[in-house]
Amino acid sequence: MRLIAQSTSKSAPEGVKSPMAKFTRIVIQLPLDLKLKLDKLKLQGYTTSGFIRAVLERELSKPNHMANDEEPGNGQPNAGDSR
Repeated sequence: MRLIAQSTSKSAPEGVKSPMAKFTRIVIQLPLDLKLKLDKLKLQGYTTSGFIRAVLERELSKPNHMANDEEPGNGQPNAGDSR
């Protein structure tokens, strides 16, 4: 299996530093019901990328994601999954 990440640079106006100047494209698979919900958001003016980016930024900026001493999986869904 080969994974390809594509980076694109978006230029900010001269003299302005943009915190999101470089983007990386990812591809995810979703269940059909989630895809249909995202399509409904498009009718309200949202873009799929913008919505997902905002959700990720919000969730990953929460304090429980900032702790360095936590073990992976603690406090996360499926943490008790014993594979």
